[in-house]
Amino acid sequence: MKHLKPVKLLSMSLLMLLAIGWMTVFSAPSDEQMQKNADPIMDNILSAIKAGNYDDYIKDFDAQMKSAVTKDNFQRTNQVLKASIGIYQSRTFGMVMEKDQYQIIIWKGQFSKQKDVMIKLVLSQINGKWKVSGLWFG
Repeated sequence: MKHLKPVKLLSMSLLMLLAIGWMTVFSAPSDEQMQKNADPIMDNILSAIKAGNYDDYIKDFDAQMKSAVTKDNFQRTNQVLKASIGIYQSRTFGMVMEKDQYQIIIWKGQFSKQKDVMIKLVLSQINGKWKVSGLWFG
Protein backbone atom coordinates (compact mmCIF):
# COMPACT_ATOMS: atom_id res chain seq x y z
CA MET A 1 0.00 0.00 0.00
CA LYS A 2 2.91 2.39 0.69
CA HIS A 3 4.03 2.08 -2.94
CA LEU A 4 0.60 3.05 -4.21
CA LYS A 5 0.86 6.67 -3.00
CA PRO A 6 3.92 7.61 -5.10
CA VAL A 7 2.35 5.97 -8.17
CA LYS A 8 -0.91 7.79 -7.58
CA LEU A 9 0.94 11.08 -7.07
CA LEU A 10 2.97 10.54 -10.25
CA SER A 11 -0.19 9.70 -12.21
CA MET A 12 -1.95 12.83 -10.98
CA SER A 13 1.10 14.93 -11.86
CA LEU A 14 1.20 13.51 -15.37
CA LEU A 15 -2.51 14.17 -15.83
CA MET A 16 -2.06 17.78 -14.72
CA LEU A 17 0.85 18.26 -17.15
CA LEU A 18 -1.21 16.79 -19.98
CA ALA A 19 -4.15 19.05 -19.14
CA ILE A 20 -1.92 22.14 -19.06
CA GLY A 21 -0.36 21.13 -22.37
CA TRP A 22 -3.77 20.55 -23.92
CA MET A 23 -5.01 23.97 -22.74
CA THR A 24 -1.90 25.62 -24.21
CA VAL A 25 -2.34 23.94 -27.59
CA PHE A 26 -6.07 24.60 -27.87
CA SER A 27 -6.37 28.02 -26.24
CA ALA A 28 -6.93 31.21 -28.19
CA PRO A 29 -3.89 33.09 -29.48
CA SER A 30 -2.42 35.72 -27.17
CA ASP A 31 -3.11 39.41 -27.79
CA GLU A 32 0.49 39.84 -28.95
CA GLN A 33 0.18 36.96 -31.41
CA MET A 34 -3.12 38.27 -32.74
CA GLN A 35 -1.61 41.71 -33.21
CA LYS A 36 1.26 40.12 -35.18
CA ASN A 37 -1.30 38.24 -37.30
CA ALA A 38 -3.53 41.27 -37.83
CA ASP A 39 -0.95 44.02 -38.48
CA PRO A 40 0.09 42.88 -41.99
CA ILE A 41 -3.56 42.37 -42.95
CA MET A 42 -4.47 45.85 -41.73
CA ASP A 43 -1.37 47.35 -43.41
CA ASN A 44 -2.52 45.83 -46.69
CA ILE A 45 -6.10 47.11 -46.27
CA LEU A 46 -4.96 50.65 -45.47
CA SER A 47 -2.50 50.68 -48.40
CA ALA A 48 -5.22 49.42 -50.72
CA ILE A 49 -7.61 52.14 -49.54
CA LYS A 50 -4.97 54.82 -50.13
CA ALA A 51 -4.15 53.45 -53.60
CA GLY A 52 -7.79 52.70 -54.48
CA ASN A 53 -6.79 49.10 -55.25
CA TYR A 54 -9.83 46.82 -54.91
CA ASP A 55 -7.98 43.53 -55.53
CA ASP A 56 -5.45 44.23 -52.77
CA TYR A 57 -8.24 45.46 -50.48
CA ILE A 58 -10.19 42.18 -50.60
CA LYS A 59 -7.11 39.91 -50.75
CA ASP A 60 -7.50 38.70 -47.13
CA PHE A 61 -11.32 38.78 -46.97
CA ASP A 62 -13.33 35.64 -46.29
CA ALA A 63 -15.84 34.49 -48.93
CA GLN A 64 -18.78 36.29 -47.31
CA MET A 65 -16.89 39.61 -47.13
CA LYS A 66 -15.70 39.25 -50.73
CA SER A 67 -19.25 38.74 -51.94
CA ALA A 68 -20.53 41.70 -49.86
CA VAL A 69 -17.85 44.18 -50.97
CA THR A 70 -18.15 44.69 -54.71
CA LYS A 71 -15.74 46.90 -56.64
CA ASP A 72 -18.40 49.65 -56.88
CA ASN A 73 -19.10 49.36 -53.15
CA PHE A 74 -15.36 49.64 -52.43
CA GLN A 75 -15.02 52.75 -54.58
CA ARG A 76 -18.01 54.49 -52.93
CA THR A 77 -16.86 53.54 -49.42
CA ASN A 78 -13.33 54.66 -50.23
CA GLN A 79 -14.61 58.09 -51.36
CA VAL A 80 -16.72 58.46 -48.20
CA LEU A 81 -13.80 57.47 -45.95
CA LYS A 82 -11.41 59.91 -47.62
CA ALA A 83 -13.99 62.71 -47.50
CA SER A 84 -14.92 62.16 -43.85
CA ILE A 85 -11.74 61.03 -42.08
CA GLY A 86 -9.08 61.70 -44.70
CA ILE A 87 -5.90 59.83 -45.54
CA TYR A 88 -4.50 57.27 -43.11
CA GLN A 89 -1.44 58.44 -41.14
CA SER A 90 -0.82 56.04 -38.25
CA ARG A 91 -2.43 53.75 -35.70
CA THR A 92 -1.91 52.60 -32.14
CA PHE A 93 -2.81 49.10 -30.99
CA GLY A 94 -5.71 49.04 -28.56
CA MET A 95 -6.88 45.56 -27.69
CA VAL A 96 -7.98 42.11 -28.79
CA MET A 97 -11.32 40.55 -27.92
CA GLU A 98 -12.61 37.09 -28.66
CA LYS A 99 -16.22 36.39 -29.60
CA ASP A 100 -17.15 32.87 -30.62
CA GLN A 101 -14.82 31.92 -33.49
CA TYR A 102 -13.80 35.54 -34.12
CA GLN A 103 -10.82 37.59 -32.99
CA ILE A 104 -11.61 41.32 -32.84
CA ILE A 105 -8.62 43.64 -33.05
CA ILE A 106 -9.02 47.33 -32.26
CA TRP A 107 -6.65 50.19 -33.04
CA LYS A 108 -6.89 53.95 -32.60
CA GLY A 109 -6.17 55.45 -36.02
CA GLN A 110 -4.92 58.88 -36.97
CA PHE A 111 -6.18 60.25 -40.28
CA SER A 112 -5.57 63.60 -41.99
CA LYS A 113 -9.07 64.97 -41.27
CA GLN A 114 -9.91 63.16 -38.04
CA LYS A 115 -7.88 61.96 -35.09
CA ASP A 116 -8.70 59.03 -32.81
CA VAL A 117 -10.70 56.98 -35.30
CA MET A 118 -11.54 53.53 -33.99
CA ILE A 119 -10.48 50.82 -36.45
CA LYS A 120 -12.05 47.44 -35.80
CA LEU A 121 -10.91 44.35 -37.68
CA VAL A 122 -12.66 41.01 -37.21
CA LEU A 123 -10.68 37.92 -38.15
CA SER A 124 -11.60 34.26 -38.33
CA GLN A 125 -9.31 31.35 -39.03
CA ILE A 126 -10.22 29.45 -42.18
CA ASN A 127 -8.08 26.50 -43.28
CA GLY A 128 -5.25 27.70 -41.05
CA LYS A 129 -5.24 31.27 -42.41
CA TRP A 130 -6.61 34.43 -40.81
CA LYS A 131 -9.31 36.00 -42.95
CA VAL A 132 -11.20 39.29 -42.60
CA SER A 133 -14.79 38.72 -41.52
CA GLY A 134 -15.54 42.34 -40.59
CA LEU A 135 -14.04 45.82 -40.86
CA TRP A 136 -15.20 49.15 -39.42
CA PHE A 137 -13.86 52.70 -39.21
CA GLY A 138 -15.63 54.97 -36.77
